[in-house]
Amino acid sequence: MSDPKPVRIYPVAMSLGVLLALSFALCVVFGLLFPGATMYQAWLPLLPGVSWISWPSFLLGVVEAFAYG
Repeated sequence: MSDPKPVRIYPVAMSLGVLLALSFALCVVFGLLFPGATMYQAWLPLLPGVSWISWPSFLLGVVEAFAYG
């Protein structure tokens, strides 16, 4: 029986960051397509400086979501 390989932190962190950034972008797209069913009120307190919606705010949200990942 061989020893298990240790989990490499960098690839896990990068994939989590990308997952959260993509999730944020999909939430914004969903909010623009269906304005009555938006979730932005839930993540506005979690992403300081982000407001609904402008290009600088969107880019800041993607960067912050990636950083949280």
